[in-house]
Amino acid sequence: MNIIQIINYTVRILIVILGLGIIFGYPEIPNMDSKARYVMGVVITLFGIYRMALLYMQSKRYRFSDDEDYDNEDNADNDNNDNNDNNDNNPDNENKDDKQ
Repeated sequence: MNIIQIINYTVRILIVILGLGIIFGYPEIPNMDSKARYVMGVVITLFGIYRMALLYMQSKRYRFSDDEDYDNEDNADNDNNDNNDNNDNNPDNENKDDKQ
C-alpha cells in the first residue's frame, strides 16, 4: 500500500466519522432542525462508505490488471520466441534466402 492509498482511506474514514458526528450532534450546527441534521449525517456517512468501497474495488481491479499485464508480457515473450523458432524451421524461409 502506497502513501496515496493511505491518504485516500484516511480521508474517507474521516468523512464517515464526520457523518456519524453530525448524526449524534457534534459538531453543532446552529439553526438546523434535528431531522435535517440526521438526514445530512446519514447522507454524508453513506457517501463516505460508498467512496471507501469504490476505492477498495478500484484498487483490487488495478492490482488484478497489473497481474494480467505481467502475465500477458510473459505470454507475449513466449509467443515471440515460438514464432522465431517456427520461422527457423520453416522450409519456405530457406527458399526465400536462396532467392536473395
